[in-house]
Amino acid sequence: MTYGPAQLESVCAVAPPGGLDVVDHAHELGLVLGGDAVLELDQHRAVVGGGLVVELEVGQALAGGDVGAEAFEAGTGGYGYNAYYVGGAYYMIDFMEAPEATTKDSRIFRPSETIMFADCAMPKDGGFVVEYGFAEPPYFVTSDHPTGNLEWGLATPSLHFRHNGRVNVVWCDGHISSEEFEWTAGSIYDGNNAQHAIGWFGPENNYYFDCGDKEGYAQTDGT
Repeated sequence: MTYGPAQLESVCAVAPPGGLDVVDHAHELGLVLGGDAVLELDQHRAVVGGGLVVELEVGQALAGGDVGAEAFEAGTGGYGYNAYYVGGAYYMIDFMEAPEATTKDSRIFRPSETIMFADCAMPKDGGFVVEYGFAEPPYFVTSDHPTGNLEWGLATPSLHFRHNGRVNVVWCDGHISSEEFEWTAGSIYDGNNAQHAIGWFGPENNYYFDCGDKEGYAQTDGT
């Protein structure tokens, strides 16, 4: 992925006021500036091939400065995993026991269509955008409603489309994709999800999160 000045400016357009993880995690993302690999960097600058210092006007860390108690998930790095269907088994056992029952590989029927990890964040009232460790599906999952409880309404989204309006997703088969922002919902913390590019892609259901055979999602192929 290559970022010149114009690309960095466009990426910043969808970044939260507190900053963008593209700086803090440039090495992990394989960030390249102007065709030269990043050799060293901090939150505000990078030293690229040839010793050129490139100033990065993309703010601070994702949590943004000293946010204190607002950063309730500080330390996750702004990446979240699919806790309902992969990291846990909320779809099949009691809610209190589900976090301790990791889903087995054999229960992930369509790994190429099931999210494992993604860029995640959570906006809060006051303009804070904090790191968040879970990739939340559109609908809440229980053993009685394995595909999501529609009567409870939409959950608060956490997928963060911070890469020029796109989110990086790691799927259960190991492949990685960049998905475009499509829709969103309200926030339990009164944050502005639309403003901070936090929402979902794909159909308005749990299709891409569900580890099951996905036959419960009528007339959808996940697109």
